[in-house]
Amino acid sequence: MTVRTLPTRCHLAALLATLGALSACSQTSPVPVESLSGPRAIALVRGDVCMSAIEVAELVEAPQTRACNEGERGAIALTVNTNANRVGVINLNTRSPNQLDLDDATPGITHLSVGKGPMDAASGHDGTTAFVLNQQSQDVSVLNMWRLNTLSATLRLPGPPIKLTARQDRPGIAVAIADPPQLWVHPGVTCAQPSDLSVDRRLADADAGCQGASEAGATLSLPGAPVDLVSAPDRGLTYVIYADRPFMSVLAMDEDALADRACLSGGQVPCEVQRIGLFTGCSDGVDNDGDGLVDQADPQCYGPRGAESAEGISRRFADACADGVDNDGDGLTDRDDPECLASEGASEETPLANPAPVPTCDDSVDNDGDGLTDALDPDCYGAQGGNEAPARPLTGLQALTLDELGLLA
Repeated sequence: MTVRTLPTRCHLAALLATLGALSACSQTSPVPVESLSGPRAIALVRGDVCMSAIEVAELVEAPQTRACNEGERGAIALTVNTNANRVGVINLNTRSPNQLDLDDATPGITHLSVGKGPMDAASGHDGTTAFVLNQQSQDVSVLNMWRLNTLSATLRLPGPPIKLTARQDRPGIAVAIADPPQLWVHPGVTCAQPSDLSVDRRLADADAGCQGASEAGATLSLPGAPVDLVSAPDRGLTYVIYADRPFMSVLAMDEDALADRACLSGGQVPCEVQRIGLFTGCSDGVDNDGDGLVDQADPQCYGPRGAESAEGISRRFADACADGVDNDGDGLTDRDDPECLASEGASEETPLANPAPVPTCDDSVDNDGDGLTDALDPDCYGAQGGNEAPARPLTGLQALTLDELGLLA
């Protein structure tokens, strides 16, 4: 959101209203409220827990949770403050959302204490719990949203975390780990509604009624350095993208998610069930057209920046020179037929009036010095290929999200 100033009068522009940031006419950047300390992320908790803000003193509100009424759905925001190891709470079911003071007996605006270096947060599937990912302490703090307090036990991680996601169809969370690259999967934590919500949250036992905090997590090796992940709303799938891989992994979190799928490397869930190329299809390590041939091995690929199918990105040739058929019966198909290059992909039957120079991938020379020559060099795209050097796949993915229908956006 861009903050703009009006030339005729001072005004207050709401920027990140849930954070309570204000911008005056003399400023062009937002000023965060004093209670924030290195805000890193914000998470929306939607579900069974609703909240009322009760005024306990002039301009001072104290939060009180309650079970949502029929047809009502809670909306509570959590702001992750990295420098202070705290999480702020905001009631969004109000006309003027503001950071809530969780302890009016303490000067200033108090928040929930979590682990060291919090960097991400996510809501549990029913809104009764929330999870905060702590980078420095390498663990996950669990919040009991009924009590607006932190559970005493944390979920320990096997390495430095990158990103957190929570399932939306049932309990369960997943964390991308940097070193070694892996996914840590946990069955999740649930907290039952307390029988007496009127008890002061500072005096109540945050652990009471909560289950799953002592459960162990499972790990799954990942093929690259993960940078982001997201869970599908209702299919038990998690999607992961990488900083150094040109594809996205689709992971099945349970047996129900397998359906007609199978684990790529065998074994049991959680497992990788599919890879989706995100750049040019001829250098992404994925069989994009499902013919069993990948990248250089697919005769429809003329080079690393091409596509394996007519529907792919960067399609170069069409018709006879990209159909996987030896149309002129000379024993050469698509890119392996020099007539395709001579006709610029129009036909396999164009006679060669002036034969082209011998291509790099058919000159009997180890051009890139890797000890492999011509057809024996897996970096060659067919006998007519012009380069034996390894292809450098496009990479550099940063973020991944799903829309409200669960479709990749």
